[in-house]
Amino acid sequence: KITTSTTNFKSSPLLKNYNSYSNGPPCGACELYDFKLLGVHSLKIVERYLPLERKIICVKFVKECLTELEKNINKDNYAKKVKDLYFKYFQQKCNLNNCYYPDK
Repeated sequence: KITTSTTNFKSSPLLKNYNSYSNGPPCGACELYDFKLLGVHSLKIVERYLPLERKIICVKFVKECLTELEKNINKDNYAKKVKDLYFKYFQQKCNLNNCYYPDK
């Protein structure tokens, strides 16, 4: 079992000197809503090459996004919640420069 006491991206002691994203990591979590409607059941989470603790933070972020998705809220409310979660985990506001789907 992998555990970490770190709850966010910037405060991680292991990542103190590792900050390749000045505006937060790339993201496409808002699109999980549409992927669910399309019947998509699995996706690859990027950042596999990063330190373990950072991967854990990213997976926790996606897990919490999926939990919100299961609440069957509307798309706008889901997108707002995902943006709040992004800030919670990465201490950065959602930024279109980091979005995999900026045209949506």
